[in-house]
Amino acid sequence: MDTTIVNVPLGLITLLFGLVFLADVPRTAARGFDLVGFLLAAGGLAGVLYALSTGGDRPRCSSPAPSAWWRPSR
Repeated sequence: MDTTIVNVPLGLITLLFGLVFLADVPRTAARGFDLVGFLLAAGGLAGVLYALSTGGDRPRCSSPAPSAWWRPSR
């Protein structure tokens, strides 16, 4: 099935819905660049991409205990 048959009408319906139902919000003063948010987002994205790219390469734990890596201190 050609995806254009589905995508174009859905896009037009979404555009019309947004024009009719979304409120016009007045603009506020622009704030500065959020360095902390940028660094946290970059680190989080890097972590997710690393986990997705290497997740299948490592063997699963063969221990019967699900949390075998954690040992209580005595």
